[in-house]
Amino acid sequence: MTDNEKPLVTFALFAYNQEQFVREAVEGAFAQTYEPLEIILSDDCSTDRTFEIMREMSAAYEGPHKIILNRNDTNYGLTPHVFNVANIASGKLLIAAAADDVSFSNRTRLVVENWLKTHCSASTTDEEHYDVFGTYRGYFKRSMMANSTIMDFASVKKSLGCTWSIDRELLLKYPAPSRDVVNEDVLLGLIAALHNGVSYIPVATVKRTVGVGISSDRNFQSKIEERVAIYTRRIALLKVMVEVVRKSNYENIISSIEEELNSTQLILSYAESGKMFLSTIGFFAIGARKQQIIEILKITLFRIIRA
Repeated sequence: MTDNEKPLVTFALFAYNQEQFVREAVEGAFAQTYEPLEIILSDDCSTDRTFEIMREMSAAYEGPHKIILNRNDTNYGLTPHVFNVANIASGKLLIAAAADDVSFSNRTRLVVENWLKTHCSASTTDEEHYDVFGTYRGYFKRSMMANSTIMDFASVKKSLGCTWSIDRELLLKYPAPSRDVVNEDVLLGLIAALHNGVSYIPVATVKRTVGVGISSDRNFQSKIEERVAIYTRRIALLKVMVEVVRKSNYENIISSIEEELNSTQLILSYAESGKMFLSTIGFFAIGARKQQIIEILKITLFRIIRA
């Protein structure tokens, strides 16, 4: 394939409050060897210096790639952020990168070669894992993604992970979901599976920082509160998945997702009742045994909800 025949590809770096890692992530984006390449550095209204660092590096860049700098005027949340960037982009293929991960310089080339060979709608690759101190934590194979089916994603058993790429035009067919949908890699995997499928590339293309991430949220007062948040987000994801599948007329898959949706809504009602029950007990319990009673009930309710 000649240079004139190569498709324009978009490499999108998604960032939010990641000033500690973003510089190395941008360097990984700039180092991509594939051309023609459009690089979008997109910040989701960070409150730290993440955007300023991206702006400084963008201004200083003198390489061959086209650079687009974007900052959302409000915090969209990860999945709406992805859909917004899909509308900004011009490339036929959208390759995603998180601002706390570093892509190897050959990542785009390998992904494009696979895309042109397989004609799949999306792909995912292996990863090298490091902790926040830069210590190597192992090689993660995504071999489970080989031969993925629509039901694998519809049942939320598989996700594309942090190394996903997708045919950008597919995202333009669907409205952006709400910010409660945080598992963009599950939703995009389903969308791709409904079209030309997902391809697995058995090579590590990303140095992933484990234990952090845009969708990480650990500011919960209790385990029950955490479970309520998890089930609320899962319900939001399942509702969007129903609408996505409905456009493709897979009625049998819709019924499976709706069954999971109903079950999750029932579990959520138990979890929310548990929160209310604990609050009531806390109000009426008196004396030195008050906190002990509450902790015992928390453990009991958490085990029921997890079952």
